[in-house]
Amino acid sequence: MRSLEEYDDLFYKQSHKKRGRWVALASKITVVVYLCDGASKYVPAEIIASHAAKSYPDSFVTTINGRKIPDTYPVVKALERASGPRWHYLEGDWINGWRLTKRGEEFAEEVKSIKG
Repeated sequence: MRSLEEYDDLFYKQSHKKRGRWVALASKITVVVYLCDGASKYVPAEIIASHAAKSYPDSFVTTINGRKIPDTYPVVKALERASGPRWHYLEGDWINGWRLTKRGEEFAEEVKSIKG
């Protein structure tokens, strides 16, 4: 029997091929939380999803009945990955919101300095 993680990866490979790897999404969501002032406060997931859709529409937007809307699945997975032990860029939960760790803040500032 497959684990939930294996199903997540299978689903991603089948229906989100154009969205890049989970690594890229974790990095992008970290930058989004930074832009939402997540270095100084917890940011609700709804606000993160909205800003992610505006900042990275190719990664966080889907089209339903001809209407573009934020795609919450990659947002959820990106928040989970970015807050996991591999990166530990974010901390938080679905009730209180998400904020940057020191490591996440350093990463986002480095990305900002590169992009100008």
